[in-house]
Amino acid sequence: MAPVGSTKRSSPRRKANHPLPRQEQELELNNLDVGILGEYLNVNPPWEDMVVNKIKNMLVTEQGLVLDTICLFLEKHSQFWEKQEVSFRDASVQKLLEFLSLDPRKATDKAFFFHLYGMILRECPSVEQVQSHLASLLDLSHQHARQREGIALAVGLASTKHLEEVWALLEHLGRTKFLRSAVMSEDSQAESSLRWKWVSSTSLLCYGQIAKHTKEQILPWVDNIASRMVYYFSCGPCDEILKSSFLSAAILLTRSLQAEYGSQRYKFTQIPELILCLLNILQKEPNSLTTFLRQKVILVIVGLSNLRPRFKPLLKSQVLKTCLQSVYMLPPSKDLKEDLLSVEQAPNTTLLYKKTVRALDLLLQNFISENPSMDEVCFLLQHIEHWLKSDKIHERSRAVQSTYLLLQYVVDSLKLAKEAVPSMLGHQIGVLTLLWREKDKITQQHSHFCVYLLMELVFQQKGKLVESAQWSKMKHFESNVFREWEMKLYYLVKVFKEDLTVAQHTQLILTLVHNLSTCNHLRCDLAAKLLLMICVEPGFRKEQVAELLQGLFQELPNIHLKNVQQTISQATLALGIQHIQEVVEVILSLCQPSERICMEALKGLFWTNEYWEVFADVKLIQGWELFGQLETFPRGVTLLARAMAHYNCEIKAVMGQALISLKSNEERDNIVGICIIIEFLNSPDASHYVSWKTMYNSLNLGLSSRNQMVRAMSLKGLSSTLMRPKKATLLRSRLMELLDNFLQPEFQDPAGLMKILGHLLHCLGVQGIGIVSLKIAQHLLSLFTDERATVREGAIFLFGDVIHYGGKKLQQSLKDLASQAAVPLLLNMADPCQEVAMKAKFTFLRCAILLKWEFRKELFGKLAWGQGLGAANDIFVYMLESNVGNYQQFLSQALMCLDSSHTTVKLAAMKFIGALLQDYFNDLCLYLRKNDVISLKKCLEALRHDTDSRTRNFYLNCWNDAVELSYYVQD
Repeated sequence: MAPVGSTKRSSPRRKANHPLPRQEQELELNNLDVGILGEYLNVNPPWEDMVVNKIKNMLVTEQGLVLDTICLFLEKHSQFWEKQEVSFRDASVQKLLEFLSLDPRKATDKAFFFHLYGMILRECPSVEQVQSHLASLLDLSHQHARQREGIALAVGLASTKHLEEVWALLEHLGRTKFLRSAVMSEDSQAESSLRWKWVSSTSLLCYGQIAKHTKEQILPWVDNIASRMVYYFSCGPCDEILKSSFLSAAILLTRSLQAEYGSQRYKFTQIPELILCLLNILQKEPNSLTTFLRQKVILVIVGLSNLRPRFKPLLKSQVLKTCLQSVYMLPPSKDLKEDLLSVEQAPNTTLLYKKTVRALDLLLQNFISENPSMDEVCFLLQHIEHWLKSDKIHERSRAVQSTYLLLQYVVDSLKLAKEAVPSMLGHQIGVLTLLWREKDKITQQHSHFCVYLLMELVFQQKGKLVESAQWSKMKHFESNVFREWEMKLYYLVKVFKEDLTVAQHTQLILTLVHNLSTCNHLRCDLAAKLLLMICVEPGFRKEQVAELLQGLFQELPNIHLKNVQQTISQATLALGIQHIQEVVEVILSLCQPSERICMEALKGLFWTNEYWEVFADVKLIQGWELFGQLETFPRGVTLLARAMAHYNCEIKAVMGQALISLKSNEERDNIVGICIIIEFLNSPDASHYVSWKTMYNSLNLGLSSRNQMVRAMSLKGLSSTLMRPKKATLLRSRLMELLDNFLQPEFQDPAGLMKILGHLLHCLGVQGIGIVSLKIAQHLLSLFTDERATVREGAIFLFGDVIHYGGKKLQQSLKDLASQAAVPLLLNMADPCQEVAMKAKFTFLRCAILLKWEFRKELFGKLAWGQGLGAANDIFVYMLESNVGNYQQFLSQALMCLDSSHTTVKLAAMKFIGALLQDYFNDLCLYLRKNDVISLKKCLEALRHDTDSRTRNFYLNCWNDAVELSYYVQD
């Protein structure tokens, strides 16, 4: 396999001639050490055949005497059993060895006598004698390990021909000696009682030896043996002796079952209980690696998993959780070496760890071999996933390596069943992809290959014989160059979109979303980058939008990295460009007042789409700020909905979502829903999308809400002109009465009256106000220069509403009025009252939109965020370039503002006139008349002796231009 950054590129492949998992597991299991009796446990000693012949030639009484001699010898010298070899002489033993033609030195070999004892019992034809001498054997002390293993060896040999007798005696032993030792308190365990303390260990070893020696007879007895093993393990003293004995017995049982081909015909009921005991051993193992115990346990589990019936999902899940945890949680390799320094005769650290990890890999490969399907692949990866997301790098590294070897084995050695690929696969691909930025290069490389291998399995399932162009390009990019790394991700995103199902792709996306708040910054950044690429990629499925945004907003409170927040906003905007209807629906239904990222996304959504006017409208009346506080949130929704209704922005989609929100059990949803509905009732398009009956029923439902605001607004909606068209006549009549008062020159409270007029205009929005709008607009123009700031503010703001609600029939007349208002509004942006200045910007933009000026979006940008002379100059240029031929009108309007009592407005008028003379002199020569120049000179002459030096300087700068104009302008 070529490492990352190398010139050789090839798919990862398994080494040639590597044994299959089943063969390798059996080989490893057969090589495991199960005790301390050496040659007697695994192979027949060379002298056995000769001795067997002599035993067969003995009389039963002679066999009995030999057994008595051996038993007496074993009991007599039991205190020496913990020593490897002892030197003592016994005349009867020496005579026995001589009779059997064996080396006298065998007298020092303890295991020999147990082996001999078992052989004699095996060949003894007398059942009574077998029972008697087995009882004598089991009555020996069980205190020392060599005694226990020796007894077990003899019992195992005897069971070859006397299985039922052996079983009966072991049952009797369990009912008497074991139960007695189990209930004995520690204080009462005198020296004489120690001989029985570990009788459970002896029993376990006996069952293991029975399984080894009975061979083909074992199958009907397996469940009985397993149940006894579980019993002794569960009820015996929980110590290393019992654990070791149980494991030895389990190994021998598993070996025997593997050797018997007939085992596949049986269904074993006790295997799950046996597995749980093995898992218990693993769970209690200290977090260090000084023995091969983990390897032994896992290999036994692998062997037992091949029996019938196959593991149920719950048991398999328990096996995976325990085994993965036991291996992955081991300390890093360097720390493992330190653990071994304190252990005498410790095995090689590297070998110990490699064998343990290989056993785990065999377990995974065995499971997939039993059920070669994508469901099984996902099941296994689901259990590894926890470790792939670990905070510890060595745990992630181990998990990735296991995944890589598993997938490599699947691709190279198995043919998976053709079936529907589970959606969970998308999630798992996402988890592995997020490891592509790992600091550890090997882990990084393995995670790359894991994704490749999973996608190859996807291709196989789809019957794809040829790689896609994107897949081929992606694999050939190396990850050590930033630009190539970006391209690799780009092609990867394309492959995901093309080859994953919608459900898998959605799971992949949600996995990225859920990793945006992780504490691993590399993973978090990669998740954001991939998410943005997916959202930008054309063809994002409509049905995925809601799930993505819902997942995204759930994560928002936990995302604190600024760059990730910005990327999320960009992704939402990119999504909105393709699916604005769905995005608006979801955002309005999900966003909370405190979620600034959510609101930024909503703002940006309008800004980047064809509905930028909606964003602008709300921005220039400072409506977006209202979303930031709980108490002003409803007002913010109202202003947004009003702007959307004004510009006919996705009325159908958002109205549908609002009606759903009104039925929600959440009070906040009800408030959002009713605020939107009330504003949309004033849209002429609302009736096209929702029937009168549906709207009536929904508003009636709102009347029963627990929230007072919802009830009040529902009542307001029911009394709207859309629901009650006859009400429009009454409102118009009232409007005419108020208009008579409004047109009176000395009316006392014009600001209050303008608010009422604005409300009536809003209520009559669907019906329109007709020609009355022209009268109102003309009068409002005269109030732009009123001395009272509240009056100027009200007049400017109402003017913007009037030119909208006037209706299409009067549009040309309204455009003329909007053109007349352009310069006064521009200059009022310099009003000393900030509220007046903001309302001037708002209405100025509405006029520009009505008049369809060029550069409207750019104009808004300058109005909203522009500062200084640069922004002012850009606004001036946008205005003039969009109104070629209107120079005379603009000049005369500006000249009138030179008389303003507000210095800032007067100075703004001077700048406007100066810029017009300087930058558009040639155009003025064409469009002005003599009378216009005369008026200009007259206004300038009046400023000649002004006390303000800025005014006098304006006069001096412009006078010569005015004089020169008079030479060129003609009638």
